[in-house]
Amino acid sequence: MSLLDASKFAVWGLGVSGVAAANRLAELGKSVVASDSREFGPWAENLVLHPSVELKFGQNALEGAEVVIPSPGLKPSLPVFERLPPGVQIYSEIDLAYELAECDFVSVTGTDGKTTTTSLISHILDVAGIPGMAAGNIGIPLSEAITKHGAGHVIVAEISEFQLWSSKCFRARANAFTNIAEDHLDYFTSMEEIIAAERVLVENAASDDVMVFNLNDHVLAGWADAYSGPMRNYIVDAVCGGNGQDKPVRNVSEFAGDAVRDVQYRESIAVRDVPFMERNAVQGVPFLWSDEIRVFEADSGVLDLSSTELRGRHNVMNIMAAAQVARVLGVSWDTIQQGIDSFKPLAHRMQLVHEKSGLRFYDDSKATNAHASMAGLRSAEGNLVVIAGGVEKGLPLEQWTHLLAHKKAKVVVIGEIKERMKAELQLAGVLEVQDASSMEDAVDKALALAQTPASIVLSPACSSFDMFKSYAHRGEVFAEAARKLA
Repeated sequence: MSLLDASKFAVWGLGVSGVAAANRLAELGKSVVASDSREFGPWAENLVLHPSVELKFGQNALEGAEVVIPSPGLKPSLPVFERLPPGVQIYSEIDLAYELAECDFVSVTGTDGKTTTTSLISHILDVAGIPGMAAGNIGIPLSEAITKHGAGHVIVAEISEFQLWSSKCFRARANAFTNIAEDHLDYFTSMEEIIAAERVLVENAASDDVMVFNLNDHVLAGWADAYSGPMRNYIVDAVCGGNGQDKPVRNVSEFAGDAVRDVQYRESIAVRDVPFMERNAVQGVPFLWSDEIRVFEADSGVLDLSSTELRGRHNVMNIMAAAQVARVLGVSWDTIQQGIDSFKPLAHRMQLVHEKSGLRFYDDSKATNAHASMAGLRSAEGNLVVIAGGVEKGLPLEQWTHLLAHKKAKVVVIGEIKERMKAELQLAGVLEVQDASSMEDAVDKALALAQTPASIVLSPACSSFDMFKSYAHRGEVFAEAARKLA
């Protein structure tokens, strides 16, 4: 049974995606029960639902439904899923959007960089005159966005693994994968579950759907090696090992030489066998590489990065992913360049929020795991003071602490994880580590530690919910404290 063959649906969770899904199904004349495990309260008073939708609170109601569409907030390990009767199928809200859409989709997924990449693609398409919008995990649910866009339009869909684990049929013309790193282990039970969720887009793909893999990521590089469909991949700072010496790649043909058997990524992030590089070169798979100053396709420079406000190695990766997706849609390199040059960085992502007397304050509050924090901190200049900490998710910190030690950073830690962070930072050789009781206290202590010229960076490497409403709220409090105290 396909999704729309069913007549009775249960929508679990009355967040924005659940409300949108329930409304689309009711408009189709389906029988819909929409429920939420929360009891009725002020949060539910302004819900706008189709009059035929049956509402229930304080439970996840089934009421004889053939299909369940769960909220992305519901963990796949919850007992309520194990108790589903035989034959009841689970679909994602993004599946419903796909089945109903007249427009095209391109997708962006991964652990880090999704929102910047999604927003940049949408901006480039706007510059190119291609109608559409960014939607999905970035804000407006896909099943609402499709009501605004028809044939000839393109929705740039930011998709998270929370939406993907239950997906059966969503697919897109181009699918960009940023990276896969340890995060959300408070939601999934293992790293293997996270990888399996991210891989759903590959498994759902049709033979002509294009995959855009980040070859700097060892998991995605393995997928690229095994994928038989069309690809447009990308890599930053590849260093090929030949005759016992490492050298930066400057020619695509180097990947196909007999002496080339591995790629060492900058700062020893990973070393692995790369037959995918040989295959990309021999089979003519178009991939981009960058020295962080320009972007090259094969031997030709196609993008100049000197004018973009997107700084740092991680943003070079985001730019290349966006460029590859745009190329799938037929956008010219000149138009892509215009889009990159005119794009304004998003808030809370290495955002310069204050500058005074040789001190620069950067808000990277969106860095909610160690991997994302490292990406931003690599681009920081001058003497470095970092404010970090938040919710303890049990994620590894070893690479993060060693990067801070390598950069001779001074660190102020906050939140429930601060004692663990302090101990691991000191073990890694970070000489100055202080703890703070609030963001204002943290900024005050960071100022005392800073030696100009200095970058004071809010780079939490953790979620925010122990002390703040959201990562955005955390960033706003940091910026306000910086302007007040500096």
